[in-house]
Amino acid sequence: MPADWSPTDADRAFALDLGLNPTDVAPQFADFWHAKAGAGGRKVDWPATWRSWCRREADGRKTGLTLPNNTLPTKPQSRHERVTEAWAGVPDMEGI
Repeated sequence: MPADWSPTDADRAFALDLGLNPTDVAPQFADFWHAKAGAGGRKVDWPATWRSWCRREADGRKTGLTLPNNTLPTKPQSRHERVTEAWAGVPDMEGI
């Protein structure tokens, strides 16, 4: 990925059409691909890679698999807190 990459107007419009804020998504996209080493980090078509990234991001938000930046915990959670949160709402089952 070029070091000076930024989304084009068309890239930004694509993200906006999916309900994403390209100003928030672009730094995550760029950081990921700048850090990706080897053949996995080389792409022939960066606009297509951007569109795929945006589609996955939008799909994850629909299913709740991603969190907006403002909902991230302010302090790291302990393992106990993460496990408790993950199991919240799961009914107790006798004998299990």
